Amino acid sequence: MSRSVKARERNERKAKRERQFAAYFRQARQHELAWDDVGLEQTTWLTGELAPGHIAAYVEEVVEGEVLYAERVEAGIFAIVKRLPGAAHRTIKGDEMDIRAVDAGLLDNLLVGLMDGSGRALGVGILTRVDFKQRRLTIDAPIDDLGQVRALRLGSMRVSPDGTELGHGEIA
Repeated sequence: MSRSVKARERNERKAKRERQFAAYFRQARQHELAWDDVGLEQTTWLTGELAPGHIAAYVEEVVEGEVLYAERVEAGIFAIVKRLPGAAHRTIKGDEMDIRAVDAGLLDNLLVGLMDGSGRALGVGILTRVDFKQRRLTIDAPIDDLGQVRALRLGSMRVSPDGTELGHGEIA
């Protein structure tokens, strides 16, 4: 480590990040995007086909939680579950298919990269709402127009608009 680098304690680094997030998101405005208009990166979500109702019902029975969204993917079923019992992620080996279940709470206040069509970052946003029925995403970002956004790169950190770190968890 360089002599000019100042060693910081963990809490000091966290406080500095939170101040930087607060400053960055101070002028944020709310934007709504149709998830069919943007790609999602670093996740299995939206890589398959919407699972029919009987499959979603089967997943609910197996995971013992309300399925908000389920799709057939190459590896089996990917599901987002409201208050997933037991853990933020669960993989269940089924007789006919494997189920990868993710707690919907991991989407609350998730940091997302706002990417253009060339894969260049336009900025960072906070995913504040997912409407599974209307297939819409609400993003808070200090950007006037998200018209150039072609993909959201899902992060693993959750942050409130005031900069407070709320935890980590991959959506994978």
